[in-house]
Formats: sequence, structure tokens, C-alpha cells
Amino acid sequence: MTSIESYFNKLKEKIQEKELDNFWLFIDKSEFKPIKNVTKKDIQKKLKKDVEKYSGKKIAQVSLVFKPKISFKKLKNNDIIFTIKIFIFKINENGDIDYDTDSEWELVINYNVTELNNNHFTLKELNKMILASSKLKILSDISGIPYTNWLNFNKHKSK
Repeated sequence: MTSIESYFNKLKEKIQEKELDNFWLFIDKSEFKPIKNVTKKDIQKKLKKDVEKYSGKKIAQVSLVFKPKISFKKLKNNDIIFTIKIFIFKINENGDIDYDTDSEWELVINYNVTELNNNHFTLKELNKMILASSKLKILSDISGIPYTNWLNFNKHKSK
């Protein structure tokens, strides 16, 4: 078993064990407290119950996607094997999300074999990605950006 295969499988197992493959997160919270096992409909109900509390804030829906059925022996270094999808939603005065095209945006970050092997995934970095994409409205198209582009953006942003 290669080192990337071992790391990939451990990471996948850990994410699934902690039920972090798909979750929601209120962005204004200083702590990383994922809301797990809920649908968009469930979140919408929660927001509507306490509109005054949530109006004007942002919420993120995060998906961590592992490439299924990988043959590690046939992988090339630039093959994408792990993807982070971050959807940011503005909550309006009625407690609605996804109410117009300007109220939501997404950042998709893809790790290829080399990137994941050299830059192990952490929840701390994921939180930075979520915060950055909510503050600066960082966008990507549906296919996403390479992790290396995220690193370069982060270096320039911190200067």
C-alpha cells in the first residue's frame, strides 16, 4: 500500500466516522460546530423559527467528496481524488436562503494525488476556506480550482 493510499483511506474513514462528509455551519460562530445529518429543508425550518437571530448572517453547506473506486496503482499525480465543496448562503430578513442568484455562491477545491500527499487535509484549514469564501465571495466554477491555487490565493491574501 502506498503512503497516499494509506492516508486517503484513513482520512475517508475519519471523515465518515465523524459524519463530516456533508454538514452545515453558521459562519459567524467563532468555533467550528458542524450541524450534521440535516437537509436544506431542515436548515430552512430552523432559520424560519428564529428569523431575528439569523437574519443578515451567513451559513455554509460543506461537502467532502472522495473519489470512489480508486485504483491507486493506475493513478497519476495530477488525478483529482478529493474535493471540498463549500456553498455560502446569505440569510435574508425572512429567514430564507437560496432566494436569488446573488444570495449564494460556491467554492470548490480539488486535491490531486500530489497535493493531498504533500498537504494533508485539516479541519482548521477547512474553516479558513469557509471563512475566506464567505468574506471575499471567492468563487469557482462547478469543476472547481486546484488546491495549489487555493494555497497561492491564501499567500497573496495574507500579505
